[in-house]
Amino acid sequence: ALVCLIWLVLSLPGKKRWKIPVALAGAAGILSLALPWMRHTFTTWPAALLFPLVCCTAMILPITALQSIRTALLAPALILAPLWRTPLHTLLSRKLSLGVLLLGAATGLIAFYNAVKIPDVRETAVPIQNLPAELEDFRIVQLTDLHLGTIFTAPWLESVVEKVNALDADVIVLSGDLGESAPGLISDVLAPLEKLHARDGVFFTPGNHEMYQGREEWLRFYDTHGYRLLCDSHALIRRGNAALALGGADMRFH
Repeated sequence: ALVCLIWLVLSLPGKKRWKIPVALAGAAGILSLALPWMRHTFTTWPAALLFPLVCCTAMILPITALQSIRTALLAPALILAPLWRTPLHTLLSRKLSLGVLLLGAATGLIAFYNAVKIPDVRETAVPIQNLPAELEDFRIVQLTDLHLGTIFTAPWLESVVEKVNALDADVIVLSGDLGESAPGLISDVLAPLEKLHARDGVFFTPGNHEMYQGREEWLRFYDTHGYRLLCDSHALIRRGNAALALGGADMRFH
């Protein structure tokens, strides 16, 4: 990725004084993706510093992908070169470099917007044979991988909670990777979770990020806030004579 990026930047039209900052920004974006554990120690206040790095990464990835395709096409172009040089000249042209940059940046920005906007609701019907009549139309809302505490802050979560509560769920489950820092560092960001409500409760399971940032601290957070954690355990939800077993697995890692 770095080789493709360097070639792309150097082959663009213009002077070196602006190419070097572009290359450094691209390298910073790639490093912010390659060294994700750096983000786990951040509190919420450096989120403004992290934001351009993540945005830069979002743009660098599709740029690098396009540039890699361009690089791969060089081999057949070199073979054809003795008979037909047009493909080689096109692949090495500065106009194509500019096109790769603009198309990759546009694609990355669209992807970044889709990642940070309030999530859309995706409805999935789960047909179950011989389901008791009392459990027909039972509605579960699942949230996963919220990664709160950096880009995703309290106002963002407030909007998500409001949208989820409007779905009138029987059960809400949050299936891991809740935060990007230890819970004590992002307590203000996590606070809107207390407003989630469902007829039969709100349940949590741990993810791998809870292990990176201190498993025991996260377990204490769930316990002290009265959240219902399913960690190699289950809860029975009863409707008349029918019962639904809701189980949650622990995150087995290493």
